[in-house]
Amino acid sequence: MEQKILDQTTMIQYLLGLLSEDDRSRLEETLFKNDEYFDDLVALEDDLIDDYVNDRLPDSFRTAFEEKLKSNPHWKQRLGVAGALSRHAAGLRTKPFRPRHQNFRLTLLAGAAAALVLFSIAAWQVIEQRGNLET
Repeated sequence: MEQKILDQTTMIQYLLGLLSEDDRSRLEETLFKNDEYFDDLVALEDDLIDDYVNDRLPDSFRTAFEEKLKSNPHWKQRLGVAGALSRHAAGLRTKPFRPRHQNFRLTLLAGAAAALVLFSIAAWQVIEQRGNLET
């Protein structure tokens, strides 16, 4: 069973209540002994909920997930939060991305135009003053 625990499918089956009683007991025993496996299981539970919200869960797991959801208020709450976050994130994607280099080019172009205007005014002033000195 130790080797089998590393299998994500087995852990998902555990979360969904699809393992046999013996496999479930052995897996739980290992989870209590090994924090790394427990952390993996918690992360997998998060992924399972996200996959359900984003409609990426295979049909074989979807039905079991929905059955488990009926008896698990904690999952219902997390599902509501995950759904709200997903909808909020979808709304944030409406603003188009504008690369910084385009802004830099516009700034450079505006600076060059301003320098040209200043140079033209300075040249005009010099020409005006020379004209006044000659008369």
